Amino acid sequence: MMRLRRKCWNWKRLGLATIFALAFVRLAFGQLPEEWEVHTGGNWTLNDNGWRLDEVGAGESWICFCPTDSIDVELGLSARFHWSQSFAGSSQNFSRIHLIPRPESGWSESTDPPFLVSDWESNTSVGPNSFLHLGEGGNADSLRWIRTTLEGTTVPIATSHLPDQQGQIEHWIEWHQFPESDSANLQVSTNSNPIQWAHAMEGDVSFIPECIGFSAKYTSSHSNDFRIEVASFGPFVSDSIPPQFLGFNWIGNQVLEFEFNEPLSTELGFGIWPNGDTLFFAPEIQKSNKRAGLLSASWAIGQPRMLSLHEISDIHGNRAAIDPIQILKTSSEAIPQHHVQFTEIMSDPTPAINWPEKEWIEVRNRSSQFHSIQDFFLLDGSSELLVTFEPLLPWNGLLPPGECVILTESETAIGADSVRQAIGSPWPGLNNAGESLTLIGSDGSVADFIHYDQSWMQDQTGGGISLQISDWNACNGAS
Repeated sequence: MMRLRRKCWNWKRLGLATIFALAFVRLAFGQLPEEWEVHTGGNWTLNDNGWRLDEVGAGESWICFCPTDSIDVELGLSARFHWSQSFAGSSQNFSRIHLIPRPESGWSESTDPPFLVSDWESNTSVGPNSFLHLGEGGNADSLRWIRTTLEGTTVPIATSHLPDQQGQIEHWIEWHQFPESDSANLQVSTNSNPIQWAHAMEGDVSFIPECIGFSAKYTSSHSNDFRIEVASFGPFVSDSIPPQFLGFNWIGNQVLEFEFNEPLSTELGFGIWPNGDTLFFAPEIQKSNKRAGLLSASWAIGQPRMLSLHEISDIHGNRAAIDPIQILKTSSEAIPQHHVQFTEIMSDPTPAINWPEKEWIEVRNRSSQFHSIQDFFLLDGSSELLVTFEPLLPWNGLLPPGECVILTESETAIGADSVRQAIGSPWPGLNNAGESLTLIGSDGSVADFIHYDQSWMQDQTGGGISLQISDWNACNGAS
């Protein structure tokens, strides 16, 4: 285990062999520098590709990284780093990311860090730098981006909501600054694998950073709960990839929210319906990866329409190319009985005869509307388990009129031509001797109910045979 501890501003030079062990420190072009200068105030332990605070008791700690080969400010900067704080902040527990110029030679003898850990609003003894601060109020704090000046003042640059409204930080952050530009873009991810950028900020920092630091203040209960990882830090890399459309969500009955894989520009864009009507998007107070539009009337449940999106760009100006989108709103509330119906049940799949040795239930959409399998629940009478469903990819869960879906606990395809299959969880297990099954809508309305018993199998009691409906209008009986 590698551990660094330094109490003063004495640079620790890491040789090339060590750098290959610390593979997280690399230039944006994928080239490893020969050395990095690392300085710490406190105990920091190498943790996978990053550094984790490893202290005992309350206190303040920090760590700072500078590439030995100085950043050429004329080439700009692109950096990617991961910030981890596993709890909501408070006045005694918080952390910050610092992006700073390379320290002057006089700092090497200083006992102070090259940035302020606390008292940053009143103590301006450290020169120009920029830092990210989550705030100290706990849940729903905004991420604040602040810079300090040569004159000893602090200047707010921008704020952004964090994807996690509980106050924890577990996000990748990217910094992009054009060559010879005072302005920088920051974007924040919602998750790490895959990285999906959700929020963005832009502002004037007045310099191009050459080093990156991390600081934390903590009580004894959180002295091991901070981590920093630097994945790339080097010359500006242009983003030429357009934003990708991920999907849409309904907010209430008349608002559509569209989601992309990265933050979008201030150019709102618009949508066009087949009849030529325009869907306008609401202005964004803070840059995000979403667009929201208000419909002129409530949407007809289960009836799809196509929408084309236009003039959607990311924060780097790349224009999205989006195929027409099928817009659909589904609901299982107040669903009439038998509009979605049990049609076949495999309760005893052993021995396997023409089918995988797995239990399954077939359901058919007998209505004239589209339905989503995720809007329904299965209630098993013997175990009293309530089962939810997730579509097995690549199926999206939408069940067109007249089509069937297989419900099962298995990811094995049930039938060679089965393209619609959903995984039930928790799967209850189907009784061979008899079972009560209820298909329920999201509001508790009953779409279908069946109670079968072994007598329905007649002479076919050896297993491997399914029960299949022969009379659509039968009233819960063998036919």
